Amino acid sequence: MVPYRAVLDVPHALVEWVTMLIVTREGDRRCKLPPASRALAA
Repeated sequence: MVPYRAVLDVPHALVEWVTMLIVTREGDRRCKLPPASRALAA
């Protein structure tokens, strides 16, 4: 787990990309949920 302060030092675009990657990976397991629910679940 990355400390919250370290996340703030990372460029916003990279944070967004990593978040989308995690949401997409979670979506593979929770494919029955709509995209909005997948984002909340992640």
